[in-house]
Amino acid sequence: MPALFNRIPRQVMLAKNRIKHILVIDGCHQRCASKVAKSLNLRISAYVNLEEDLGIMKKGPFTTHDYSEKDYIKAKEHIIMKVRNLLARSRELGGLD
Repeated sequence: MPALFNRIPRQVMLAKNRIKHILVIDGCHQRCASKVAKSLNLRISAYVNLEEDLGIMKKGPFTTHDYSEKDYIKAKEHIIMKVRNLLARSRELGGLD
């Protein structure tokens, strides 16, 4: 994400033209990752907002990685489900991956 935020040409080109599926994961209601993706006109295949979709709240400023084990498991399972749905949809449309 930092390379896209900084609009590194090669990374932007890869995201736009070579990557088949983009799963955007935002950590809170500020939606920083999705704002970057939208500003670059990327095709977002799936989206997860940890706060809004899963009720996982940041514990305070500068605590980005301070989550409970239960929250990690909840997020992991939800993200795996999103990826499986993307792959299944891709196969239905004739794609292999």
